[in-house]
Amino acid sequence: MYGQRSYRKFLRSTREILRIVYRVLVSPIVLLSRAFSWLVEVIETWWKERRLVNLLWGLPAVVLGGVTVYFALGHEADSRFVRAARYARRGDDLLKSGEYQTASLLLGRAVSLNPADNAAAFSLSKACSGAGDGSRALAILDRLAPPNGIGDPDAHLWRAKTILSRSNIGESDLQAAESHLLNALKVRTSDSEAN
Repeated sequence: MYGQRSYRKFLRSTREILRIVYRVLVSPIVLLSRAFSWLVEVIETWWKERRLVNLLWGLPAVVLGGVTVYFALGHEADSRFVRAARYARRGDDLLKSGEYQTASLLLGRAVSLNPADNAAAFSLSKACSGAGDGSRALAILDRLAPPNGIGDPDAHLWRAKTILSRSNIGESDLQAAESHLLNALKVRTSDSEAN
């Protein structure tokens, strides 16, 4: 008997909580739909009567909606690039201190937020190489510094240095290193290191 009463009490309290949650989640949608329908009504009234007063009644809602959308989208874009720069900065610091695993996580996040950041991608390839993930590092370097194409000059120089630092260098390795150095020079003609 006691178990049934407590179970019913639990169900009632759960229903009340769900009603409150439903109201909290649905009320902004209801308010937005009412505001939109009011705006449509104002525009329809203006269109029928073409009185400036009716249009001016709806103008603040249009301006407020436009400004809200503009700032919401602008803030998201800005904050994404700011977060990417923060991840890249922290990842570079960890890379310099030799913490390759954590650096690769942070730099990977930076590259996912801002794929056009070649410096972060280059640092990510170094971190992956240091962490022992050579295949990922090579894939990133192939994108940044393709063997037969122009890419990021720092990545080309690093690839050439890596090839030349091996103990047994063949003719194909020398040609690949030369190709990377020439590609770096095509982008940065006054680079003394590539010369």
